[in-house]
Amino acid sequence: MTPTIAIQELSLVLAVQDYKPILLNPDLLKYGGIVPSDWELAQEPILSHQMSQVSFTNAINFIAEPGRVILSQSLGTTTPKEVTIPALAHKYLKTLPHAQYQGLAINPGSFVTFEGEGEDAVRNYIKNTLLTPGDWQDLGQKSLAAAVSLTYTLDGRQFRLNISEARLPIGDKTDRPAVLFEGHFPYVLVGNNLSERRQHLEQLIDNWQADLKTYKDVVNGRFLNLEAPGEA
Repeated sequence: MTPTIAIQELSLVLAVQDYKPILLNPDLLKYGGIVPSDWELAQEPILSHQMSQVSFTNAINFIAEPGRVILSQSLGTTTPKEVTIPALAHKYLKTLPHAQYQGLAINPGSFVTFEGEGEDAVRNYIKNTLLTPGDWQDLGQKSLAAAVSLTYTLDGRQFRLNISEARLPIGDKTDRPAVLFEGHFPYVLVGNNLSERRQHLEQLIDNWQADLKTYKDVVNGRFLNLEAPGEA
């Protein structure tokens, strides 16, 4: 099996006490100086009390849910200097400085395909490479669908990794099987007051490259053997 990373994404999740999704809208982002005024919308924004989403043509997305704001970016061949969501997150904090920020999650993710290996390659990778074959896999009328959840402690921080089967869209009407790797670095803000917690949040945001490198070391190096750990 030869794996290929088809899509890679990075998300920053801001946990905000009592945050209302309807607060997120294109006017806030543009007139508040969070995004440049010439950015074009990729689709009509979704604005509601349950969930709001603002997506731009450059693959930058803002999603608001009760209690949290998510900034995501499709990476592709993007260099670290071209990853813009950390800077956007800092601008968001400046625009809403009095919000009760509670935590941050740095979430890298990847869709991985196996070129020319057929429809069963993804399931076989999880069943036979990540799991030990046994009679327990033969139960039921259909082939076992499996997912793996792992939790590591690395350099004093927690790293959670979920691995599951997925369908990767190709165009508007077709898709193909893929393995979805979802990384999660959760952080709780510390500080005696709003200012100290915000300062801690800013420091954590600035550490995104270290978390992304750790994710690549683990997934690309140890799970996919695409490169040696530490060389991501």
